[in-house]
Amino acid sequence: MTSFVVRIGEVLAQNNPPLAIDILPGDVSAWIPEDSDCQFLLQEGNLGIPHKVLLRGYIEAVSIFLRSKKALSSIPVAIEEHKDLYAQLTHSTSVILIANPAHQTALNVRKRLIAMGLIDAQRELRVMAAILSTREGAKQSILWHHRRWLLRRLHPANGEYTIDEDDDEDTLCSYAIPTNALQIELSLSTQASETYPRNYFAWNHRYRCISTLVNIHEAASERTALRTIVLQEILQTRKWIELHISDYSAMQYYCRLSNILQKSSSDDIAPVEFTPLEHATALLLRYPEHESLWVYFRSAWLLSTYAETGSIPAAVSRLMFCDPKLLSGLLPEKKLAVENHAQRLQSFMDRTGSDILRKLHNNL
Repeated sequence: MTSFVVRIGEVLAQNNPPLAIDILPGDVSAWIPEDSDCQFLLQEGNLGIPHKVLLRGYIEAVSIFLRSKKALSSIPVAIEEHKDLYAQLTHSTSVILIANPAHQTALNVRKRLIAMGLIDAQRELRVMAAILSTREGAKQSILWHHRRWLLRRLHPANGEYTIDEDDDEDTLCSYAIPTNALQIELSLSTQASETYPRNYFAWNHRYRCISTLVNIHEAASERTALRTIVLQEILQTRKWIELHISDYSAMQYYCRLSNILQKSSSDDIAPVEFTPLEHATALLLRYPEHESLWVYFRSAWLLSTYAETGSIPAAVSRLMFCDPKLLSGLLPEKKLAVENHAQRLQSFMDRTGSDILRKLHNNL
């Protein structure tokens, strides 16, 4: 009988691997008829694996992986006679990453197999998308890093882009990645944020993709299409924040998006009405007990003209002094929380104001 590891590996090695993976509670008996020799479900492009089956498969996969990895270290290039070894590594790492998406060694071996031409990079993107659909996968920074490595491998460098001193080696900005490919990444980020709440790594990946989109098309003829994408991104992010008022990662992304649009050299790309401070203020006045919104306001304030003078909107000033009219509907413990948040904001502004005055003095 074909082993579980081989079967799962073959499913993921298809040209069209599953769109999503679900880890099902319980054992195989709860999901699959007794007369079936299959240990997983594959329906409408979705792969379902019972949790206990996956745990047993993980033990098997690790054993195969360690044995095969040792043999791989002595092979410098792809050789036809070792195709069984490559298949074992491909299949075992697939199961390992479903069960343990933080397995860096398994990812490194897959990178090597891709570099040797033994795993197709485009198909690998689809496999990683399926693994990122799981709760454990969605929150793993190394999977998002692996996707960006694949995108850089698949797409040529953009010779027109000038490397900025703030760029790191994980940037996508210097690569000519098509708009449709970047939109897939944005959709994947949204899915991962729904799967795992307050997903910093998904929002960070999203920022890298949207900044690449702006950089690539800033001097191109696709400005109208780009403006549409950016405006849609703004509206979607604002709506997301309004529905997830504890998701500071989304708020930070919104402020960073505002920053890159302000720096954009094209008036066609940067929307005229883009005011994260107004958005943060409106939400803060509505839900003043939520700490994430105070931090959101602080980030938005730093990007505004208010920061240059050390002032704040009048409504927030009233809130900081705990105006009874603004806090009338809150319970005593929530009023206390507002007072604590207001004190922290005041301390932050005092420190920031001193830094601003110091910089102005140094520039005289």
